[in-house]
Amino acid sequence: AYRLGRFARRHRGGVAATALTLIALLISFVAVLASWRETLAAQRLAQREARTAQAVSDFLADLLEQADPRDSGGKDPSVVELLDRGAANLEQLDDQPGVQVQLLKTMAAAYFGLGRYDAAERVARRALALLDADPESDLGARIRILNSLGSAQVGLGRPDEAMASAAEAVRLGRELGPEHAYDQASALHAMAIALFDNGLPDQAIALDNQALELLGEDPETLRPRVIVVTTMGSALRKLGDYDAALAQFERALELASTSEALAFQRGFILRGMAQTQYARGQPRRARELAAEAVASDQAVYGAHSDKNFRSMIVLALYDLKLGDLAAAATHFAEVERIAAALGERHPNYAVARFYGALYQHRMGQVAPARAWIDEAIASRKAVYGDDDGAWLEYELARVGFDLTEGRFGEAGTSLSALERALPPEYGPGHRLHRDFALARARVAAGIGDHETALGLLEELSQPGEGTTRSPEHGLLLLAQGRSLRATGDRIAAARRFRDALSYQQELYGEDSPTTLEGRVRLAAALGNGETAEAQDLALSASRLGGAQAGLGDPWAAVLLAENAVTLRDLGEAARAREDCDLARRVLATRLGVELPVSEQALMGCAW
Repeated sequence: AYRLGRFARRHRGGVAATALTLIALLISFVAVLASWRETLAAQRLAQREARTAQAVSDFLADLLEQADPRDSGGKDPSVVELLDRGAANLEQLDDQPGVQVQLLKTMAAAYFGLGRYDAAERVARRALALLDADPESDLGARIRILNSLGSAQVGLGRPDEAMASAAEAVRLGRELGPEHAYDQASALHAMAIALFDNGLPDQAIALDNQALELLGEDPETLRPRVIVVTTMGSALRKLGDYDAALAQFERALELASTSEALAFQRGFILRGMAQTQYARGQPRRARELAAEAVASDQAVYGAHSDKNFRSMIVLALYDLKLGDLAAAATHFAEVERIAAALGERHPNYAVARFYGALYQHRMGQVAPARAWIDEAIASRKAVYGDDDGAWLEYELARVGFDLTEGRFGEAGTSLSALERALPPEYGPGHRLHRDFALARARVAAGIGDHETALGLLEELSQPGEGTTRSPEHGLLLLAQGRSLRATGDRIAAARRFRDALSYQQELYGEDSPTTLEGRVRLAAALGNGETAEAQDLALSASRLGGAQAGLGDPWAAVLLAENAVTLRDLGEAARAREDCDLARRVLATRLGVELPVSEQALMGCAW
């Protein structure tokens, strides 16, 4: 040490230069070593990815070979069958859990898209178990699989479990850096969907706004942005903010139109726009949009795919609301075909049976309609459990059948039992409370308690602050007019019937079958006081009612028989007899004259 110190003092410049050279060499060595290690890591990653890609390729090749009809008993296996085989054969990749996770994630998405929510949940849980066994597993992959799991749980009617899965995904997303914005946004949107299905659309909108901020304007995030904006439109519609909902749907449609890859979303967007337009009192525009939604879905999925189900059922329902029975028959037949293919354990089966029951009853098939309501309730409970509240809506439809048929005692008994079954979480603002109030008013009117009926109807006919009147507002006006007429207030009754007729003509068109009852009721209320207007109305009702009854519409036949009394009193006895004959034939073949409403209608034709 002494000699080195003496040497360094004698040769300060040389020693300093040598030291600097050594330091530079050491830094260079460390840099080269780090670069070598990075290169080696990149090579290992590339090799691992290549092995993964090869393993996935081999697995898919083996799976597709099984699609050969020679290996499938001479028939082409379905996509679901191939997915089932793939899930069963994943054990061959037990030595490559990362590959299994990747395949299971893809399978979960595929099963979900096919409506096989139970299978989607099963493979998603399998993927999570593999990730649990790997302490170094990718958080992004876990988030994506949790999202798939939550989506499946929503489809299975387990919103609480879906909420828990989404909450875990959001928690993990917060642990990731800004470079994982896509995964964070995906987790937030999954949580928004769970909130929406739990009846919390306002909270869903707040989370979706956060998701949009994370997604930004990057072209790579176009697909999730379109989906998020569409969901926000649905949530705003649920809140009754129809103008804002339409703005979001139009924004989503504009974004989706920029890429052919997003054609699959157009039907969903157009369907949301149709439902919004109907809710804001534009049924004809709603029907046009529903037809566009069906055409869009059929262009993407094919004419007979079950992916057309939701749009088709909305179109069929609006056909029915507009009185286009021929179109409704065609579209409900397709809904029935799809429902039969789905099977009673599918979540959409109950929806198909419910709306199919409404159509059956509208066409006078009373017994099949009630049987389908039973099937809808059984399927709904089997899929979603007894705690699901949708079965109340189905039971309320059965009460509606009783009311339409004139069975007011049975309707009142059933209604009382259903009201006791209303879950406490259904607060005063829940739409079922309004539906129950309307049913109570109809029961009261049916048993002659018109003062109670008028009180309930007056409250229901007042739109809330910031809301628009729906198409059902015309039905409320008609109900008010009937009760006012029954209490002897002919003038007030005529005023309500006139308002109802004007409102429905504005919504549905001057000569729409939907305006039939308004014409019949107003003509009868005017009576001998304004003979010319009453005669014009009664004759136009005869024309419209005769055309509808000729299509097999039993409820048009009921109105036709009631209108015949007015025609007779106005001196149109021959026309009245023709209408009575037609009404008798239709009611005998469709409803049967034993129903109270049929007997009451035909009493006027006894003369």
